[in-house]
Amino acid sequence: MLGGVCLIAAYTLVGCGAQPASSSAGASTPEAPTTAAEEPAAPSPDDGLRGGTLVQQNEALIKDETEKRAKSAPSGDPVGPKNTKIPRPDEYGFGKAVATAQDREVIAYTPRKSGGRVVVPLTIENQGAQRTAYTVEVRVTGGHGAATVTRKVEAPNVFPHTVWPTEADITATGGGDVESLKVTLMVTRRPLA
Repeated sequence: MLGGVCLIAAYTLVGCGAQPASSSAGASTPEAPTTAAEEPAAPSPDDGLRGGTLVQQNEALIKDETEKRAKSAPSGDPVGPKNTKIPRPDEYGFGKAVATAQDREVIAYTPRKSGGRVVVPLTIENQGAQRTAYTVEVRVTGGHGAATVTRKVEAPNVFPHTVWPTEADITATGGGDVESLKVTLMVTRRPLA
């Protein structure tokens, strides 16, 4: 439906012919077929439709609607993102860096409790010139019983000069004083073609 105009033709199939939907299928006297002289008159300019095929009428309606939209559109600058800057690793609010690897491409931050879990926030920054896959092994020592927990974090497709923020779940350390946990990183980089 465009511009408040909708064309619908409804017919009910009865036997071998077609009757307008307004007639009942069980009527005892079928309506006689209409002849060309009895066909309804072509639409007049007053009823909002133009002559021609339905395709031509629809094209005309679309053109009218497009012109109306263009006339009523507000003037000014187009709407778009104002800030497209990619944040640096220290702009994610993860706190103090406690471990780095791969020439500071991978940074681990102070472990913290989040939603009943203990996590180590990480940022992976691809400083290279091509897409790269990273596998980061996060090893945390400390907690109750001086447990050591190792988790692998995958960043499968980091574009050049972008940052991939993520975290490693180390809840198995038992919690306690998360700031006393010792974090070490081991990184494997794999450039992608």
